[in-house]
Amino acid sequence: MNKIFTFIAAVFALASCSTSKQIEPINLVGKWAIVNAMGMSTEGCERQAFIEFNDEGRMNGNATVNNFFGSYVLKADQLSFSNIGTTMMMGPTMDIEQSITKVLDGSVTVRAKGDSLYFLNSDKETIMTLKKE
Repeated sequence: MNKIFTFIAAVFALASCSTSKQIEPINLVGKWAIVNAMGMSTEGCERQAFIEFNDEGRMNGNATVNNFFGSYVLKADQLSFSNIGTTMMMGPTMDIEQSITKVLDGSVTVRAKGDSLYFLNSDKETIMTLKKE
């Protein structure tokens, strides 16, 4: 009976190890081109949209017309933004601009693959794609 209990305990221990998913550390620091936001491409805009993260929890960028800045916190794969500020100009790509700023309003799940980052909403849908510059 004791051998059966030991065997069952070993099987559960191995199963729990194989099902726990390790999240690789995500390095945000640097400049990232914003490829699309909320399904809208930034290709062909007057100014290239980008976001730049520093290693002190600050970020800044451009959303095709206006510059933005603020703070961020990354815990595992959860990225949250706060204290966001923007310049207030009007331009021809305000619809894309609004899509970008909507993504920056709150928190997202981050996935990294190669030189790209993907921001996901709570339904795990990609709402922003970034490429390392």
